[in-house]
Amino acid sequence: MRQWQSTPRYNARRIAFHRSETENAKVILGSATPSIETLYAAERGVIELHTLSERYGEGKLPLIEIVKLKNSSEEITPRLKLFTNRAVKEGNQAVYLLNRRGFAPFVLCGDCGTAAECPDCSIGMNYHRGKGMLCHYCGYSADVPVKCSKCGSESILKLGSGTQKIEETITKEFPDYRVFRLDQDSARKKDAVFDLLEQMHKREIDILLGTQMISKGFDFHGVTVAGIIMADIGLNMPDFRATEKIFSLLMQLSGRSGRGGSEGRVIIQTLNEEHIIFDYLKRQDYSGFYREELKIRKMINYPPFTRLARIVIRGKDEDTVCESADTLAEILKKTGSEKFPKIMILGPSPAPLTKIGGNYRYHIILKSSKLKDLTALIKTALDSFKSKAVYVEIDIDPVDML
Repeated sequence: MRQWQSTPRYNARRIAFHRSETENAKVILGSATPSIETLYAAERGVIELHTLSERYGEGKLPLIEIVKLKNSSEEITPRLKLFTNRAVKEGNQAVYLLNRRGFAPFVLCGDCGTAAECPDCSIGMNYHRGKGMLCHYCGYSADVPVKCSKCGSESILKLGSGTQKIEETITKEFPDYRVFRLDQDSARKKDAVFDLLEQMHKREIDILLGTQMISKGFDFHGVTVAGIIMADIGLNMPDFRATEKIFSLLMQLSGRSGRGGSEGRVIIQTLNEEHIIFDYLKRQDYSGFYREELKIRKMINYPPFTRLARIVIRGKDEDTVCESADTLAEILKKTGSEKFPKIMILGPSPAPLTKIGGNYRYHIILKSSKLKDLTALIKTALDSFKSKAVYVEIDIDPVDML
């Protein structure tokens, strides 16, 4: 569990270790895909590592196939359709993952290409069936425009696929199958998750479609096919943990298949089958992926080889935010050069998500091998930085860089 979107920001793992020290208790971390930092700590003897070499109940790991999509509009490949049909006809079930809710992630003009953007955030609006356009960050909603605001064209397109659209595709491809969708929208319905658990265990659902909500924790013995509709989503985000997060998500989803004794099959659909993570996924080689990722992290000096702090400066006026970020960065660099010369200070620069909820955001990244030096520098700098025009967020060991 991590809380990073609002104050106070914390990482439950670190809190658990802190409590274990104060209360003389043991902490057990369990995961098929431990974080890079956790596994590195185990290798260095900071924590003990215990591994399970076999699947529980003598079950076999599922077979994983990497299937190249013809184009971004292809949704269910012949291979996924083949194994889904085979599973259901044998009385088993399939789970499909698409980590993108709504109907279409892009609404834009077919003539000039202008996208519908949230007025309060620097991101595009998502089309939701029956609700119009929604911003997934601040919740702003609006009707789909009749005309383009820029050129006046009436050619308004809804592009891409979300879980709502894939649900429609599934019902067309498999008209006789029972389909259940679980995402943030459907989960708001009363007893949605309870109904899912009951129906899946009774095998009253043939295909379960969902976002990352379905990737962990569920133990459905009837599932023999897991399909990842679009494995590329999130893979190229401007976050040094992006590859790790996607690898973990896909490995966890793969683990839903073949848990009841029958052979499992995983179909990972991607536009970029040459990406290195798919080789490791196909072999279910987490150790190999870890080694590769560790080399990259060491080369660019990111965790677990250093500690990070992220300072986000946000406010309603972009010029004020930019000026405040420059001022704070100057204080940090001046104080750092005098007292903590080994701390690397990057920025300020606009955050990847430059505007959220009407607030412009700039960030400063600090790197140091010593956490005490990081916190001491930040505290000293903030004592000198006085501004009521902006809000400053401090995130130590950030889990998100957006």
